[in-house]
Amino acid sequence: MEDCISRLDTISDTCLLMLHLELRVHCFFHLLPLARPRNVSVHEELDPEVIELGRDLQSFHQLLSSILSQPKLRYIFDGLGHLCAAIFIHSSQHMPRLSEAGKKRVCRNIWGVQQRLSQITSRREAELDRARAFFELLAHEPDRLLAQLPDRRSQFTPVEMSHLVALSVRSHPTLASQHGALEQRLAQLSALLKQPV
Repeated sequence: MEDCISRLDTISDTCLLMLHLELRVHCFFHLLPLARPRNVSVHEELDPEVIELGRDLQSFHQLLSSILSQPKLRYIFDGLGHLCAAIFIHSSQHMPRLSEAGKKRVCRNIWGVQQRLSQITSRREAELDRARAFFELLAHEPDRLLAQLPDRRSQFTPVEMSHLVALSVRSHPTLASQHGALEQRLAQLSALLKQPV
């Protein structure tokens, strides 16, 4: 009998782990395509992928909240804000460029994910504020952006800052086509980050 109970516990834990992983796969599936160039209406509030992710998360939560205890629900849903923020930030390296409308669209998408997750978890998903701040920094010209980044060391990693500078240069109307502009600014960033705090 104890062997049977032990096997059921193992199966239960495995199922819980699979649900935990499944939600994370949904985040990647819906958010990674947002880095690709696209023709999206400027008037659309959120991209369809963000809406679909929200529906998926809500469906999972409605189904599981009637079955699982709160600690198990937290295990499944906690950390999704952090993961989504990381996906948004790190997918910036694959964005060829962002127009002003594109920058606003990304911030709206981050806000949409944050709102849905906050509704589900009943707390603010503050990690997504970090992702939104990342893209809001693109409002500055690359050189002004570089001047601000040393003050953001506690908020962003050096790799994230290099993604930000690279996207800023790629999105700039003049610097994007200027030979060596990106390399020069990445070297400046490296020098700035070596200075003591």
